[in-house]
Amino acid sequence: MSSQKNRYEVYHDAGVPCHVKLALGIKNWNFELLCKLQNNLSWLHFVTKSCGSTKIPNMKFWHDGLFSRITFREPVFIGGRGNTSGLAERFPTDRGFVGCVRLLQANDHRYDFGETPAGDTVKSQEVEECSTDKCTRSPCQHGGKCVTTTNSSICLCPLGYTGDLCETILDLQVPSFNGSSYLRHPALGDSALSWLDLDIVFKTQSIDGLILYEGYQKYGSADFICVYMIDGHVEFTFDLGTGTASLRSPWTVSLGEWHRLWISRTGKLAVMRVDNQPEVQVLSPEAFTQLSLPLSMYIGGVPDFDTVPAQIKVRTSFKGCIQKVTINEKPLQIVRGALSGANVANCPH
Repeated sequence: MSSQKNRYEVYHDAGVPCHVKLALGIKNWNFELLCKLQNNLSWLHFVTKSCGSTKIPNMKFWHDGLFSRITFREPVFIGGRGNTSGLAERFPTDRGFVGCVRLLQANDHRYDFGETPAGDTVKSQEVEECSTDKCTRSPCQHGGKCVTTTNSSICLCPLGYTGDLCETILDLQVPSFNGSSYLRHPALGDSALSWLDLDIVFKTQSIDGLILYEGYQKYGSADFICVYMIDGHVEFTFDLGTGTASLRSPWTVSLGEWHRLWISRTGKLAVMRVDNQPEVQVLSPEAFTQLSLPLSMYIGGVPDFDTVPAQIKVRTSFKGCIQKVTINEKPLQIVRGALSGANVANCPH
């Protein structure tokens, strides 16, 4: 959601104009309730909806002058001021609204935005379907989550389902990740406290993407491990609580081919090798030597990159296939061992 702000103004004219203005978040759904209580007194209530709901304090305002009634003889215009000759000087802007209107109700009448005779719209110009409502027309099945983009919407399918609407049951073998996928596994916990070996066989279709991540806390810096692609190189970054240390493959890896990645960390020392490239190693800064990872481990991506530390420069999920993951000499059941996942398909061989 955007944090950008815009000024919102309400004009109410009962012979003598008055208005109230406040700042609202752009790209959020906003609910306004405007009530005329008595004589010249009106009451305004707003709720802004983004990831949660933020209530803006109620406001009351009075009209100057003697008039206390409003008489409407013109059609109702939504999104623009239409034919309002003779009133232009009273309007603070000559631009139409850019955005979506989901609901309009005046007194007991709830407006139907459809065209007459079924709806209330007599005439319209350059009005399109709201992009955030594309999910209503094509609801995802089997618990899939609909996400809108600029021109379309996509379903994030739960583990074991695929298709545009998550309608197809999938028998997963070797998982394929498409850039919006991930698999969530149980935490490593203290099993990686002093020693951690990772053996990963993968095939990438992109030069950037997160392959594996696990951290100590949901937000902020603390213990974490992260394996990812950036600019065609494989990198491993970890933090024991006293600062990050990173390893980078000397050469880039080819796209569309299988590669083997081996990482070993003992205390502060980490060693990494990709295929037959030279080994690289690094020491973690300061004195801490143990690694605690109590949160879920993610493979192929994460549902929210805000949970990934800022030290990890890549901000895209992995595109490609992961054939094998071995942790401390124990093969990981990549699909069957997952607690949950999204948009994971079978790897084309």
